[in-house]
Amino acid sequence: MHISHNWMEQTIQHFFTFVKDLHSETSFQQEIQTRKQEYDELFDEETIAYLLVDEMGRNTDAFIKIKDLHPGIECAVTGMITSIGDVKTFQRKKGSQGRLVKLILTDETGSTPLIFWNEDVSLIENNTYTINTRVTIINGYTKKGYHGIEINVGKWSKIECEDHKNNLPDISIKQTPEEDSIQGILSEIKPTNVFFRDDGTEGFITKICLKTSQGIKQLILWDKQVKNIQQFKIGDSICINHIDYRYINGLKEMHVNGKAQISCP
Repeated sequence: MHISHNWMEQTIQHFFTFVKDLHSETSFQQEIQTRKQEYDELFDEETIAYLLVDEMGRNTDAFIKIKDLHPGIECAVTGMITSIGDVKTFQRKKGSQGRLVKLILTDETGSTPLIFWNEDVSLIENNTYTINTRVTIINGYTKKGYHGIEINVGKWSKIECEDHKNNLPDISIKQTPEEDSIQGILSEIKPTNVFFRDDGTEGFITKICLKTSQGIKQLILWDKQVKNIQQFKIGDSICINHIDYRYINGLKEMHVNGKAQISCP
């Protein structure tokens, strides 16, 4: 429990460094507690800190090339809009009406569908973004669509015109054979958080701690991997392959998403 509290405080402190010119640490902590009550404690304090930084335009996930995309990850991608489809409307299961528009986003490695939902559709209708506009999508989420992998711009996503971006911290994604897997003793499984994407589907996220030969390591699990980890119990020795490593200002995060495998060594 002591380890969990310290880890949480370190993570929140890390997020605060992105906005310390906008907030005092006291006001940042107070806003976290206010939001926690507003969200009926659905999200833990680390997640709320992440969302606050995102709202202030200071959150930047690992940038990834289009050729490296795969279903079931949160991502940030920069590219050029090379095609814009027609705006479509649809009926949600509860009867309300939604809207979407499909674009094609292209970088030097390939192209992929980019889906704007609901309010973001107006960015196309009012010509804020047109063909040949270079954009950056932060906190987009990927899934398998009718024509392969697509990027969706959701509630927690941010769209930026590349020519007007603030200077971003040094961020990269790295996958090397030496860092492709991790093995250790499962020492903690944190509560699962649920979030809803704009297309109505649910997403799941949790964090675990592994006791390794190099100390305690925290990993972030997404969607089906949240379910997969439940078959293990505290004290089990596990091995996780195909980890995504994200580097934010030199700090490494380990993400376990769709292509990862969790097993007993």
